[in-house]
Amino acid sequence: MNAELRDMARSGMSIIGAWRDRKKEAEEYYAASERALEMAKEAAAAGDDETAAVRLDEAKEYADMAKSAYKALNTEIKDGDKVLVIKNKALQTAMKGVEAAGRKGIEILKKEQEAARAVADELNDSVDGKLGEAHLKTVNGLTVEYHNTVKKVSQSWATQWELVEKNGKKVFKLLPGR
Repeated sequence: MNAELRDMARSGMSIIGAWRDRKKEAEEYYAASERALEMAKEAAAAGDDETAAVRLDEAKEYADMAKSAYKALNTEIKDGDKVLVIKNKALQTAMKGVEAAGRKGIEILKKEQEAARAVADELNDSVDGKLGEAHLKTVNGLTVEYHNTVKKVSQSWATQWELVEKNGKKVFKLLPGR
């Protein structure tokens, strides 16, 4: 079901039912990302680099969709004065999902790098190693750039996680009975 139809269907649900449906949608995106990644691995193992690349793109897209969907769960759910999902549980659910989707994204990026290296090695072998000599600097530069990007993403993730934990504790203290 596409996102617009799913949103329309939620309009007829209870508040908690709609939140649970959004959670299920996030889980489905995450599972689709895992399936696409597995299909990419299978295609790469079979030597079908083109299909592997397409599946990796799909996996990345689904991981991003899962991350966004999990992020949207970070909201307290109330029915009048009755709290159905407390802010802390919503925050924990969102953080856990965003973290898992982020890790999946990093795994996908690593697979893309492996696939690129395999294609480069195959091409290099086809010209008796001469291509590899000519482009060694480029490959090394891309590897360094990739590792720098992963390092920046990891640092950004750690910073954001610290902010979420800090603000989550503040929110938790504001909850009734705390």
